[in-house]
Amino acid sequence: MATTMEKDDTGMVEGILQTIADLAGAKEPIIRLLLSMLFSYVLAAILRSVLHGFPATLKHIYFIVTGLALAYFNYGYGTIHSLGAILVNYVMLLVIGGTPISVLLSLVGNLGYLVGAYYYMSTDDYDVNWTTPHCVLTLRLIGLAWDLYDGNKPESRQSKEQKSICIRTPPSPLEILGYCYYFGGFFVGPQFPIRRYYDFVNDRLLDNSEGKPSDSVRPALIRLGHASLYISLSVFIAPYYTNEYLLSDEFLNETSFWYKLFVVAIWGEFKLWQYCSAWLISEGVCILSGITYEGRDATGAPNWKGCNNVRISQLESAVTLRQVIAAFNINTNVWVARYVYKRLKFLGNKVISQAVTLLFLAVWHGYYIGYYICFFFELIIVQFELQWESVMAKTGLSKYYHHPVLAVPLWIFKRFYTMLFMGYPLVSFVFLQWYRIVQIYSSVYFCGHVLFLLIWPLLYHFVLRPSLRKSSKTTDPANSTKDGNAPVEEKKKEL
Repeated sequence: MATTMEKDDTGMVEGILQTIADLAGAKEPIIRLLLSMLFSYVLAAILRSVLHGFPATLKHIYFIVTGLALAYFNYGYGTIHSLGAILVNYVMLLVIGGTPISVLLSLVGNLGYLVGAYYYMSTDDYDVNWTTPHCVLTLRLIGLAWDLYDGNKPESRQSKEQKSICIRTPPSPLEILGYCYYFGGFFVGPQFPIRRYYDFVNDRLLDNSEGKPSDSVRPALIRLGHASLYISLSVFIAPYYTNEYLLSDEFLNETSFWYKLFVVAIWGEFKLWQYCSAWLISEGVCILSGITYEGRDATGAPNWKGCNNVRISQLESAVTLRQVIAAFNINTNVWVARYVYKRLKFLGNKVISQAVTLLFLAVWHGYYIGYYICFFFELIIVQFELQWESVMAKTGLSKYYHHPVLAVPLWIFKRFYTMLFMGYPLVSFVFLQWYRIVQIYSSVYFCGHVLFLLIWPLLYHFVLRPSLRKSSKTTDPANSTKDGNAPVEEKKKEL
């Protein structure tokens, strides 16, 4: 009888969640995820008001119990995957932690398990299941192996950054479980090193010297307000530019080329808002908990940007893709820079290091071809922007960016360019499979491919670059004459 009642209760909960999902026009797993992240504000408030000042052990237990409960609410028995991964990594760090082989095993084992899970769990669409937080956990566990390895290197071989975040001994079972299941970072991040977590649970991240809970309620609610604004915009505006619309016959065959570009740009912006809303909710939880405290800024005000994942003003005013990248998913970018890009210094080539780093990110996201197309475009568009700015600077044309008449029109053009060529790669990231991706790209005549893979490389390498080199040589003072004096080489011949 009890089993029947439990089934009835479960069915009622699922029915309520499905009703909410239908009203919101979202999938039921997304509603579960959103409700869990919002409930984390309640858990953070309890942490502040009840558990503040208690021993770290009690906080570890609190994070483990609440994190596991939220995970089970979302993923049921799928929670066993995160628990198993954490315990296996704990044993590995205990036995061989701090060695190069431990880093290699962590990288290959965690990433391999994640990709295998993607393959086993994937459908024909973007999935929200236990693999969603597991991708966050994968980076956390790999980073932990690196931090322990760095802590066991001689100090002379440690960088300044490594000295500030490394650990010398493996975490205890409670520490690693609490670190991974902390509700503020379990579902969608942000990423942060375990040293920050240690400081957090031991009350070393306070904005006062009296030992009282930090005054972080207001900044947390501001971040939640920003997330609410993004969600509201997505709910009321984004339905006009849905994924289904981009694959519809109306969009593909009955609209003009320029209108399609406009839609791709606007659609891409809405997609960014959806990601930002989740990260901002999570960041607000972290601020309310107190883990984001970074000391005080130049004005003496508390700095809560320790886990900052979105710079809203920079993101919404960005006029290059590089500015978007710098303002978007910040902690993941910091993570890959710290544990992948900087570790490739031995290659001696920044472009190759960037390519390998982006390949790592693509594999981390999954095996669909869309991820690899997206990150490939990120690489070539960033290279385009660097080359373009170099040409503008060397020709003196960059001064027109600040011309009183041209500044505003140029900014509008550059802003649209940024939105368009953020949306263009996102087409492959969102639609994942080639048979869908190709419909949209072909409807705009593969304009991004043609521009960045054909027109610009030919123009830059065979026209602009040679002419700039030639111009540089003719204006080189060492090769010029002045006041009738012979060039340096001619003087040597006369002597």
